[in-house]
Amino acid sequence: MALKLTKQKTIALLMVTLSFMTLAQSVSSARMGGVDLSIQKIKFDHNAETGEMVNFAVFVKNKGTEPTQALGLKFDFGSIGAMGFAAPIVIEPGETRVFNLGTTYMESGKFIVKATVSAHPEDVNLRNNIKTAIINIG
Repeated sequence: MALKLTKQKTIALLMVTLSFMTLAQSVSSARMGGVDLSIQKIKFDHNAETGEMVNFAVFVKNKGTEPTQALGLKFDFGSIGAMGFAAPIVIEPGETRVFNLGTTYMESGKFIVKATVSAHPEDVNLRNNIKTAIINIG
């Protein structure tokens, strides 16, 4: 038996599909309630020469619906080690904060730098808490 689609049936099917999509988006949004810290990007001021200071900026955004109560940030500079801190920092929903740090590379080469952020313990989406970048030291 073939199904004949009329204009009314097509419109009704489209409305049901749109209603389902809206419901799915609402459920998805509800799951992201709470704090959702995200590393947006890592910027550095230049590809340095050996022995030069390199300044890094780490952009952290709260993509959730609740403000943070505490924040932990770890930055791995590559072969020269890592530094981290935890602090009672409030980042409001939708707000982006920039954290600045710097180091000097005593070796030349390509280095993978990595920033990791956490909102102890309330972060609801851990998949966006890490970002990497590559820096060339000449």
